[in-house]
Amino acid sequence: MSVFSLPASEKLKTARIMQQNVINTTHAARNALNPVDRHKVNDSDICYPQEPEISHFIEFARDYAVTIEDQSQNMKVIGGIIKNDAFYDNNEDKKIQKYIIQNMFDGTRYSAALLKNLTALKIDVKNQNSKLF
Repeated sequence: MSVFSLPASEKLKTARIMQQNVINTTHAARNALNPVDRHKVNDSDICYPQEPEISHFIEFARDYAVTIEDQSQNMKVIGGIIKNDAFYDNNEDKKIQKYIIQNMFDGTRYSAALLKNLTALKIDVKNQNSKLF
């Protein structure tokens, strides 16, 4: 089933699940956790109504903006490592670096699914009280 044919509540719910996973990958990268041990989220912590409104989207977008800012801080660090070819030779440090990069790439994959669900929403921007489709 295409994401475009899902109800808006499902799109928002899935986007929230993906956001929670992005938050977890960002945290795991900052703490160099083994991705295998990272907490994976399969259920949304927010229950959206059957017919969500623009206000639900706005609330999600504001919260997601913070998530993106946190994720971008990690990306700057990883970008510096890659740009400067600053990879460790020591096995333990190399493993930590691998965990950091793997967690961030996982976060990027979750972000892609999140954005696919958000861009599948139809929003009537002329009416602040309209429903999402």
